Amino acid sequence: MRIVKEKRATFAQTPVEAARRPAGRTRLTNLFLAGDWTDTGLPATLEGSVRSGHTAAGYICDRHQMLDSKDRFDAPSNKTVT
Repeated sequence: MRIVKEKRATFAQTPVEAARRPAGRTRLTNLFLAGDWTDTGLPATLEGSVRSGHTAAGYICDRHQMLDSKDRFDAPSNKTVT
């Protein structure tokens, strides 16, 4: 077994660097960010990356549900009224 340590594997967890981490939501309605480098409330670790992915997936599901409900109420009906 071999253990490898990489000093540059994560960025410095200083307050300045932490403030620069982007949120999972962006200004674009169909673009979400995920990764250990995003603002998850955790350090840049595997756990932070997993939390970020779950959060982004939640945003996508929320957006999909909004689009589905909009289509349901705004789309013209294909049914013929007799």
